[in-house]
Parts: sequence; C-alpha cells; structure tokens
Amino acid sequence: MAKLIQQVTKGDPDTLLVTGRANELIDALNALLNLQVQPAELGSFVVGDTGNAILTLTAQTGGTPTPTDTDYPFRLKLVSNGVVRVVYGTLNDIVPSGMYPGDNPSFTISVSGLGYIYLQFGYDDNTGVISSVQILSGVTIPVSTASVVTKQIGSYENSGQALANSVTTSLWFERCGYLDLFGTA
Repeated sequence: MAKLIQQVTKGDPDTLLVTGRANELIDALNALLNLQVQPAELGSFVVGDTGNAILTLTAQTGGTPTPTDTDYPFRLKLVSNGVVRVVYGTLNDIVPSGMYPGDNPSFTISVSGLGYIYLQFGYDDNTGVISSVQILSGVTIPVSTASVVTKQIGSYENSGQALANSVTTSLWFERCGYLDLFGTA
C-alpha cells in the first residue's frame, strides 16, 4: 500500500509548524527529487528547477527476433540451386551431426523440388537421454514415435529458391506423458 502523508486539520496542534510534520513532508519530497530508474539504461527521472518532473522510459521490445540480415540458430539460407545452408543451432545443448561450433565449416543440405528440413533425434523415455541429432530433408516430415522424434525447422520450394523458417532459436525438448514439448534454449 502507498505511504500517505496525513492532512492537517484546522485547529489541530499538528500543523506544518510542528517539526515532525514538516520533516515528514521534506523526507517525502527528497525521495521524489532523488527518484532513480533501475536499471539506469531503461530510462531517467529528471526534476527541473521549477519543480516539474519528467519520467522518461526507454521502450523495450520482446518476443522472438526474426531478423532478415543477420543469422540466428537454424536459419535456412540459399547457397546455390539445390543447396541450403542451415545456420548453427543446438537441441538441448547438443550439436546436430555435421554442424560445428563457430559454424565453420557451414552445414549445408541438398534439396530438390518442394519439401521440409527437420531435426530428427533418438529419445529414451526411461532415461530422458537424447541421441543421434540429425538435420534431414524430405517431401514429408516423418511422424514422431516413442523413440524417434522429429521437429520441422523450415520448408523449401523450387529446390531451395524459396525458403521459410519455422524456428529462430536453438531448441529445448522435454516429453511429458505423451506430449512432445519444444521450447527455446
């Protein structure tokens, strides 16, 4: 609940002439004059000489970034007709086969016609261990089973001339009962 300074009543001995009342007001005004925004890079609070105060907040944006000129995990990029580059990404901090930290050399996959690029990996329900993470392509995405899970990361048309990304971050996988749950890592 907000702290309120009590109003004085006419004829009451508790007036602004009483030191305690005056100090209560001075303390509250000093607190306002010294207000700070934390962390400082999110904005500022400035009190002018005439008593006017301005609170300025820096706008923050949220959500998943989808930049067009910068890379992000699992971004699909056309290298040449029929060859698509998949930018370095991880699944539960596991690097897919053929990918290297630092993205050097780049991971590429050959495609033709119309299809999908997806992650496929082994999963042990008893231990929760993920194994054999691969990036594959095909005209369909195989249905996940109890021991082999698939996740679309993008699609292509015209042998990679048109690409669509389905994810923009590295991924995290958990299984809860019969539900396969993917999130950002």
